[in-house]
Amino acid sequence: MSTLDALLKQLVADFAPDFAAWLLNSEVLTVEPITVELPAETVFADSVFRVQLADGRISLLHIEFQGRRSHRPMPERMLDYMVRLFQQHGGPLHSVVLYWESGAGKEDTGQYQVPGPGDKLALTWNYQVIHLWKMEAEQLLALGRESLLPLASLTHFEKPADTLPKVLAGIRSVPDEYDQAELLAQFLGLLRDEEIVAMTQELIDDLDIEEIKQFPFLWQSYQRYVQRTKAEVVRDKTLEAIAIRLSPSASDYRRVEKVIVAISDLARLDSLFNLSLRAADFAEFERGLMSNSANDRQN
Repeated sequence: MSTLDALLKQLVADFAPDFAAWLLNSEVLTVEPITVELPAETVFADSVFRVQLADGRISLLHIEFQGRRSHRPMPERMLDYMVRLFQQHGGPLHSVVLYWESGAGKEDTGQYQVPGPGDKLALTWNYQVIHLWKMEAEQLLALGRESLLPLASLTHFEKPADTLPKVLAGIRSVPDEYDQAELLAQFLGLLRDEEIVAMTQELIDDLDIEEIKQFPFLWQSYQRYVQRTKAEVVRDKTLEAIAIRLSPSASDYRRVEKVIVAISDLARLDSLFNLSLRAADFAEFERGLMSNSANDRQN
């Protein structure tokens, strides 16, 4: 599980009522987290809640976060999740995919069907698709739910000089000091755009830092954000290049991913990134990776 996935799951877990109200488009009374481990061959859904809406109806809310890399096509994964959730918990069921990485899920409509004999349909399934990377940060501000503002880190800032201060002001307006500090730490942890990172660093003052320091867990999260190493960036770019350029199978990708995520040496990661850009195919890349690993073991 990536750091970003972990941050998003924590954000949803901490502020589930606001996410439920947004995604179900209804005010809610209660939100109860339920198990995300699904039966048969074990798979884990990202976030699942049993939600009581303001009108008394009960709904199951299932949320998945997805970047550009998916070992199985997302429609197939969602069908698998939805069938298992219904078998285990019943309905009604509302499933949502939040695509956070630029270009992710651009072809996903959330509407699928399998034809049967004649004019009949053998199977249909539907889920909600939200492309965070297509959204404007102003759209999140317009929702009026401060708990959702960390997601602005994954949206598009058309006029960052105008919008970014509004996002930070919205977070600062949260009455509870702990929630405010946590939302700020989440926003910082989810940032990916270097321009927005630089602007945010200029806008955050010493008071913000002192508030985060009051909460050890949040302070550690903030430090991890600040100290994000170049090695982590190069590692992510290498894996992305492998997935997009070399199109390995899911098992092949997982095999090299396991090796690459264990590498912390920046020079070696730089070398692998260059190899991922020039390799003619996946086999050539893997030979280079394994040869490099063997040399390290000998040394």
